[in-house]
Amino acid sequence: MSDPTPAQAEIHLVQHLENIPELKDLTDSQRVLLSRRFRREHYAPRQVIVHQGDLGNRLFVVVSGVVNLRHTDPMGLESSIGVLAPPGAAPAALRDYWGEQMFTTQEAYDFAAQSVHGCDVETLERQEFDRFVEAHPEVVEAMTFIQTAERKRTRGFKWVGAGETVATVMHKHWWALLPGLLRVLSVIVLAVILNAGSAFFRVELQWYFAMTPWVIAALLLAWALYDWWNDEYIVTNHRIAHVERVLLIQELREGIPLDKIQGVLVHKQGLTAWLGVGRLIIQSAGREEGDVVFETVNKPEVVRQLIMAQQARVRARDAAEQRERDRDIIEEELRGYFLPQTLAHESAAPPPLAKSNFRAALRARVQAWVGKEIHHGSMIIWRKHWIVLVRQVWRWFVALFFLTLVLVVYALVPGIQIIPAGVHLFVGLILLLIFLGGLIWEWADWRNDIYAVTDTHVIDSERLPLGLRERSTTAPLDQVQDVKIDVPGIMGWLLDFGDVKVETAGKSGQMNFHSVRSPRQVQEKIFQRLQEYKIRRAELEAALRRKGIIDAIVSYHRVLKEEEQLIQSPTGAPPTAPAPDALSTDASAPSNPPPTS
Repeated sequence: MSDPTPAQAEIHLVQHLENIPELKDLTDSQRVLLSRRFRREHYAPRQVIVHQGDLGNRLFVVVSGVVNLRHTDPMGLESSIGVLAPPGAAPAALRDYWGEQMFTTQEAYDFAAQSVHGCDVETLERQEFDRFVEAHPEVVEAMTFIQTAERKRTRGFKWVGAGETVATVMHKHWWALLPGLLRVLSVIVLAVILNAGSAFFRVELQWYFAMTPWVIAALLLAWALYDWWNDEYIVTNHRIAHVERVLLIQELREGIPLDKIQGVLVHKQGLTAWLGVGRLIIQSAGREEGDVVFETVNKPEVVRQLIMAQQARVRARDAAEQRERDRDIIEEELRGYFLPQTLAHESAAPPPLAKSNFRAALRARVQAWVGKEIHHGSMIIWRKHWIVLVRQVWRWFVALFFLTLVLVVYALVPGIQIIPAGVHLFVGLILLLIFLGGLIWEWADWRNDIYAVTDTHVIDSERLPLGLRERSTTAPLDQVQDVKIDVPGIMGWLLDFGDVKVETAGKSGQMNFHSVRSPRQVQEKIFQRLQEYKIRRAELEAALRRKGIIDAIVSYHRVLKEEEQLIQSPTGAPPTAPAPDALSTDASAPSNPPPTS
């Protein structure tokens, strides 16, 4: 059977798109235009198309063949959840597409998709779909659910990343308003007593004096409501977080990745327990300031179940990723042992020489001077915000200004020269050198305080100029338990600086990055390095396990070969030791053996 022409393939794909609910409101012409954004891909038998845990940013439409879906649970057990195929190709097929979350949450796939006997799949990237929407804005009117889903996914939090979905946002129970309402009530009672007393004693109060308690009560009520509403407890599919804002004066945001949570406890007592209100304690080892606590939460048991369900999804994704990785690598390495002729040995091309970029070098130098993020190899370095430098040097600038003013006045205004000109110039020069030295000292002191994260460690280093004093704390990434931020005051909010507190399980305790620029970005970078470190460590452990499995298989195969030679030997004598060949794990190990510790 000949392959379909491009026109026939387009018509065929448009017919498939008509069955996708997310595209049902598009017109026929819009579906035709969208079909031209797809890219056809062919997958060989047993080839994996997507892995469980891959970011769901692609839509797949099966146009020929059968695709098997496999799910791995948190215990690492794998099971088939169904097959996908075009209509009529497989009686038990669920449908002919997957990845519809590409339009909304872009949440990771909960399954792996694998070609059975070979298949053709049409794929649409989310990035390509966004270009399509830009070129045809009218599509937004037919797919309003996309914007609604994006607002629901992030709930307005800018720190929510791609593939991350906010599962719930909670505020404290109304019971937490009671102290504030009691304060308001006391002011109202005072106002009533004041007005009643003035009427009883026939004392006429000025209107502004009589209204003052009522104004105070209204302000206290508004403050209590605003403060209550601004305390938010958030659960996403990646982390739990606590955001606390008091108007524009302070913002605290602490969070724990789901895989760092040691336990979730519910504590209820007294009258609040009867109301279904309690404290939710999220335990994470190594925190000096205690665990993250959700205070006065309504139905904390439900929230605990939600957190545990999100944790189970993370564990299932990690188990699936590890299982697929082990399967692929073991298959490839066994092929290297038994079928070395099937491997294509290609010499790796030398890495391209880095081109000098004057503009990039100048930008990096300026960032280093003003305290912005600096990349040095695999290390990310932060310094204190430039406002800290201003606080340290402003006195020396003022002293320099007045010194210059005095010298100018003394030199230009006649009649006030009490001492000879040479003497005052000498004294002025000495003071000038002292003040300039103070400026340089403060700048060097500011510049010498660095905070950094590498592929393996978090570093907090503070030292005085000339090496007079140095304090450096280093903690391995596997000891980092939590990272939270503290934005102090309205100045920190306006200039975007604050403290980043890194909780560790080791002797170093808490590491405090003081007054760094963009503390939220610093927190996100540390969390990102934590995740990367976790993946590398898991890969190393898996490599050691795979090495043991491969050695066992190769040894078993060698025993079978020896047994076969023994049976075929006419004398029945045991065969001599085989020379090193493709069955020897020492002589013919693949060019890229698993890493060892």
